Amino acid sequence: MKIAFIPEPCVQIRPTKQAGSMPIWAYEITRRVAQRHEVIVYETQLDGQPAEEKRDGVLFRRLRAARDRAPLKQLRHVDTLRRVWNVGEKLYFSKPDQPYLSSSIYFRSFIHQVARDLQDRHCDFVHIQNYPQFVPVVRRQNPRLRIALHVQCEWLSHWNRNMIRSRLKDADLAIGPSEYITSQIRRAFPEFASRCRTVVNGVDVNRFKAREVVRTGEEASLLFVGRVSPEKGAHVLLQAFQEIVRVRPQTRLRIIGKVASQSEGLLMKSDDSMIEALRPYYHTNYGEQLKKLITPQMEKNVEFVGMVPNSRLEEYYREADLVTIPSVWQDPMPFTVLEGLASGLPIVATRSGGIPEMIEDGISGTLIDRGNVEQLSSAVLGLLRNPERRRTMGAAARARAANFFSWDHAAESLVETFQSYAANSTPNQKAS
Repeated sequence: MKIAFIPEPCVQIRPTKQAGSMPIWAYEITRRVAQRHEVIVYETQLDGQPAEEKRDGVLFRRLRAARDRAPLKQLRHVDTLRRVWNVGEKLYFSKPDQPYLSSSIYFRSFIHQVARDLQDRHCDFVHIQNYPQFVPVVRRQNPRLRIALHVQCEWLSHWNRNMIRSRLKDADLAIGPSEYITSQIRRAFPEFASRCRTVVNGVDVNRFKAREVVRTGEEASLLFVGRVSPEKGAHVLLQAFQEIVRVRPQTRLRIIGKVASQSEGLLMKSDDSMIEALRPYYHTNYGEQLKKLITPQMEKNVEFVGMVPNSRLEEYYREADLVTIPSVWQDPMPFTVLEGLASGLPIVATRSGGIPEMIEDGISGTLIDRGNVEQLSSAVLGLLRNPERRRTMGAAARARAANFFSWDHAAESLVETFQSYAANSTPNQKAS
């Protein structure tokens, strides 16, 4: 097959320099798919870059996006004003279910260039990452091309239904990273349920490896990796850590990630009471609120590491004894779970989003209720007291990552999804 990939246009795919889950996904998947199939990746062109380059078997087509700069600046300005109203009041500057990322003018020049270029490429499939507004643009200029929209979050079910429906009708496939996300799409758009598929994310099981020795003493290291924001539950973790340190004073906690004040889209529209309960955390500086939760007994035990290059993450996992994922929102399929599994570490995580599909409760990790401080501290302390339990759980975690969540498995699953669809449809069958 010949497959074109359109990753998020605001990032580029570069070996060893990925920052963020989406460019990591695109880098790992495209170079694996290219081992057996012809692959084109479309990117925005930066100054000094060639318009076309082949790397790892992947043909990179780079298109200028200079005309998108002014509209993007305007969109972000309007969105900033909207978010001020949204956080501070019950009023909205603009429609809460139509954020700037959903706008039809978001990278409009870039996607129109891509659509024109695709006319001469004769691809079997085009894979669009996250942005449904790109689908009708590609469809109009390529009526016989099979189009897969792959979303890694709940945008399709949370954004304006009529707007998404008008875009989704032109897609042949709607792919989610977990059955949780895919089922949300099916429920929101039952008329497109037959087009929905799940393709799980992956992890480099050769890079993230288990540590050979399990610590048996009082010293232990807990790890949190991800966006340090209210929906990720860092405040819940620090509240639980107060009890953990009281019982086991030598326990350490490392928090890796950028401290953020608000996550795009979460507060704009939500019928989840757990998310609505987070609203006060967005009114003031979240980092300052977290510092207030650190008691004098905890000061030497908590380390805010900040951002860490993706190439160094495995070092922190190797030094950890346990991974904590206290997500309060419905986390779609966090990469931290996969990295923790591959590192052979027991994981204490909430029953949220796609996490229960990744962790076998009681076997490769422990699942707790969202926002439950007592359950979190109890689960962590229980594992810290039982090194043998941590060892067996870590071994099961490692095996699960290798068997179900390697990047090779994810790439094969994506290709099989395309092949299965192609076998049951004709090339000129336009989605309708």
